[in-house]
Amino acid sequence: MKGIVYRLVEWLGVNRLFAWLNRRRVVILRYHGVAAHDARGEAWLSAPPLDVEEFRRQIVLLVRRYRVVPLDEAAAMLRGEIPLRPGCAAITFDDGYRNNATYAFPVLREHGVSGAFFLVTDFVDRGQPLWFDRLDFALARTAATQIEVGSNGTREVLVLGTCAERRATFERLKRRYKTMDLADVMPAIEQIEAAAGIRLAEQLDEEAQRAAPMTWDTARAMCAAGMCIGSHTVTHQILGRASADRMREEARRSREIIEQRLGEPCTLFAYPNGQPGDFNAESEAALRAAGYVCGLVTETGFAARGDNPLALRRISMGNVFDRYRLLAELSGFQAWILRVRDGLWPRRLGARAEGG
Repeated sequence: MKGIVYRLVEWLGVNRLFAWLNRRRVVILRYHGVAAHDARGEAWLSAPPLDVEEFRRQIVLLVRRYRVVPLDEAAAMLRGEIPLRPGCAAITFDDGYRNNATYAFPVLREHGVSGAFFLVTDFVDRGQPLWFDRLDFALARTAATQIEVGSNGTREVLVLGTCAERRATFERLKRRYKTMDLADVMPAIEQIEAAAGIRLAEQLDEEAQRAAPMTWDTARAMCAAGMCIGSHTVTHQILGRASADRMREEARRSREIIEQRLGEPCTLFAYPNGQPGDFNAESEAALRAAGYVCGLVTETGFAARGDNPLALRRISMGNVFDRYRLLAELSGFQAWILRVRDGLWPRRLGARAEGG
């Protein structure tokens, strides 16, 4: 039913109307991984990367409807440093996965557009997988149906009998660890890997290529080709969950490393996770002190002139997107419908309560 509605919305010109109404705002899209279709069937508990052909279709659609600009240019428009051109969009990728360079970068070049790639510098420097990929891989691939973990007299049994139980365990642990400092998370990840008998770092170039990082040589080539390279911290520490000193160190050090490796200024930053609570006044101060002029969060929405330049909103792109729903998302119609729905639903509940 929804598919029919999205098609009707497009055919009636509603998306073009909403895009025109939002023409003074910038659509910043957020991606993570892109992979060839034959790599999407690997056994993981999290959703697969976006198929490269689907990504190509999205970019074709985007360049037909919008003026795709480099993120640093879009950020300058939003700060009022250069004129704001109507109908602009920018493309971003978080984390620094190798598949960004292997699959997404060629598509962007093919269509003559720039993307911004936010790197976790330790990930690229050391090739050590990100903690959530390590957790995912260990729980997905272990032969055990349950494992016991814990310390200081606190033990926890992780139930892994079925795929659904593994996925539920993964999601529960991921939510928990996102609220913690990485200094406390990493020992827990190592313990789970040891109990599961599975270490992602040993299989990055064999069974788990989707979790591998790009190299600095690749990042330099992308930068030379017109892509923007920004920071996603040193370790993927969620800043709002860290001390003020740790925030400043993650922001400052990651920028220094990128500038040393690439020989180019780094003024763009994307918050890990990027939801309310993951950034705050202290993290904003840390970014400003480190010299960033643009910071991106993951709260859904468009970016407008006058918005806080260190907390610009983005639209997170799903792994599979119907063409017509994508157009509704990009135009702002989808967000408007959700606001209307959320505004009406409490009223309906209140009316029912009053009616007894």
